[in-house]
Amino acid sequence: MLLNAQNLTIGYEKANPLLSNINFTLKAGCFVGLFGANGTGKSTLLKTLSGFISPLAGQLTMNEQPLDSYKAAERAKKIAIVLTERISTPYLSAGEVVKMGRMPHTSWAHALSQHDLKLVAEAVKQVGIEHLVSQEIRKLSDGEYQKTMIARALAQDCPVLLLDEPTAFLDIQQKQNVLTLLGNIVQNTQKSVVVCTHDILFCVQFCTEIWLVDSHKQFRRLLNDGTISAEQIIAQICGI
Repeated sequence: MLLNAQNLTIGYEKANPLLSNINFTLKAGCFVGLFGANGTGKSTLLKTLSGFISPLAGQLTMNEQPLDSYKAAERAKKIAIVLTERISTPYLSAGEVVKMGRMPHTSWAHALSQHDLKLVAEAVKQVGIEHLVSQEIRKLSDGEYQKTMIARALAQDCPVLLLDEPTAFLDIQQKQNVLTLLGNIVQNTQKSVVVCTHDILFCVQFCTEIWLVDSHKQFRRLLNDGTISAEQIIAQICGI
């Protein structure tokens, strides 16, 4: 197993948790769609799984070791995360941002080896942003920025990839392309991908598992055997 949660409670204040009783095992080669209404704790769950914030209660392990026992640099070799917030170094080029994905794997000087540069080039090509690498990140459109951050996460080359609304600013064709790309990565590399998204119709085509927060703010884990429809997921989220 990669990540395992037992009776996990997440949030920022013990007196006011966002979600409780979260249980799952994330194995290699899983493509998980995380669904739920806004404000139900989905982004907080991703940040907890990445180690950005600590659980309020329960146990969260990575390869059977407590996640918080890993140093930040070691976690960054195992879990990559793409959040919705823009980075705070706006004058970097898109290519430089993608190269940042290799930082956990380099020495203190962050000099990139030929292997590092190969992984960066592969990530850029996979996402299709070759034409953007010399442009400043601050000048990119929302969709271009999102794809650049996905490329950075791919260059990080971790067994677990967490993405918060990766298709939020993309058009319909781009949404399909990104989710197809992530699905291919899961299938071809046995990495595990967790995508928090509202694009249920697209994502359900690729997901092997579905995690959802229903109308009662209860976490539920469902295996997608091909019979679960987008309409059923929406109904559970809305309590219909």
